[in-house]
Amino acid sequence: MKKVVAFIVIGLIVVIGVMAVRIKNDVQITTQSIKTEQNNAKDLQIKTNISKLRSALELYRADAGNYPESLSNLTPKYINPLPVNPYTSGFYDYFSSSNTYTLSAKLGNGTMYSQSNP
Repeated sequence: MKKVVAFIVIGLIVVIGVMAVRIKNDVQITTQSIKTEQNNAKDLQIKTNISKLRSALELYRADAGNYPESLSNLTPKYINPLPVNPYTSGFYDYFSSSNTYTLSAKLGNGTMYSQSNP
């Protein structure tokens, strides 16, 4: 009888151990999926913000005849508030001359996303 009980206890310990490993793996996969989805949402926000900034830049150029030296020149008339990068909470990279501009930001996977005037 003692051998049967010992065998059952060992069996239960093995089953519980296997279940614990599976649960740990499932939690890691779920955590990874959540982080990926968060990054995808932030990347989409970057692209949306840059699109809004492009529209504001074109409105500014229509009024002033050139692009602003700084994105801060767009507020409050053309865009308010000035959108910020969801990864850094800072402003987007902006380079301009009177007839051209480039807006850019690093996405979650490390690649640069940039848009220039048409």
